Amino acid sequence: MFMLLNIAIITTIMTACILLIKTIFKHKMSAKAHYYIWTLLIVRLIFISIIPSFDIESARKIIQAILEICKTLQVI
Repeated sequence: MFMLLNIAIITTIMTACILLIKTIFKHKMSAKAHYYIWTLLIVRLIFISIIPSFDIESARKIIQAILEICKTLQVI
């Protein structure tokens, strides 16, 4: 039960972060960058049974990775 609650909370936080990033960089991001951001969440959900431990520190690292991808794609 705790694992399911943890998954739901982390998925909600990740989705909120993605929506926030998309709102902030709405006109600066290409469609490709938008798809990459959502792909991170989808990959997390697919591999949730393989990588069950996910905490706030991991979420911070993912957000930093998203920002690095955006910088690499020159959308920021």
